[in-house]
Amino acid sequence: MIAAKKLSGTISLELDRSLKFHSTLYDGTIFELRVDQFDVQINEDFRPSRTVVTGFLFVQQEAQQGDVCYLTLPKPTINYGKQITVKNLQLMPREVSIESFKPQKRVPVSPPVQDVDL
Repeated sequence: MIAAKKLSGTISLELDRSLKFHSTLYDGTIFELRVDQFDVQINEDFRPSRTVVTGFLFVQQEAQQGDVCYLTLPKPTINYGKQITVKNLQLMPREVSIESFKPQKRVPVSPPVQDVDL
């Protein structure tokens, strides 16, 4: 079951203008890795007063057992390598965006016509 997913976390803009992604593993351990701008989706703009924003890291979900998901990262971390485990609540399908959650107009549905015996 290989699927393209987005892992939620925060992205920091470092002093050397590089990006670093921060999130948690399944056991609650915090991990971080340096990323390129094409590895992440940033939810807000960086500003001089805000150098840490929320966002997503593009990953591959390799397997899932219960609420544990086994992921392949776009780049390896020094401590954990290229594969990690996270909770399934931290993941979203890659193609989902805020537009996916716009409410749809409800179309009124007339009740079915019942046959009446006379």
